[in-house]
Amino acid sequence: MEQAGNILCVDDDDLSLTLLATIIQKAGSYTVTKARSGRDCLELIGQHPFDLIILDFHLGDMNGFEVCREIPGSSLNPDVKVIISSVADQDDIRRKNESSHVVKVVQKPYTPDQLIADLDTVLSI
Repeated sequence: MEQAGNILCVDDDDLSLTLLATIIQKAGSYTVTKARSGRDCLELIGQHPFDLIILDFHLGDMNGFEVCREIPGSSLNPDVKVIISSVADQDDIRRKNESSHVVKVVQKPYTPDQLIADLDTVLSI
């Protein structure tokens, strides 16, 4: 099976990160890498050209907007797309978003089917 995209999943909650990665891996067509902090995310995007980042908004060391501000200078793919996921009010995050990288904001918890549909849409599969 041809790989549909390289996805970086970023969440400081181990259970949420494992669940997210498992859902994506079971879809079968994505390569998944995990990061547990904003700094880890920025380090990894400087080493690998990801197609998409699924980024928890509230990380222990940074928030999603802070990570997005650093993407252009840190990433091998400066046009990488970002889906922000959060338990916080998604409308509030959308209103405050200033990053062109953020293509979607999703509310946690999400269903596996909806998550894969969002990935396929964002990555134009």
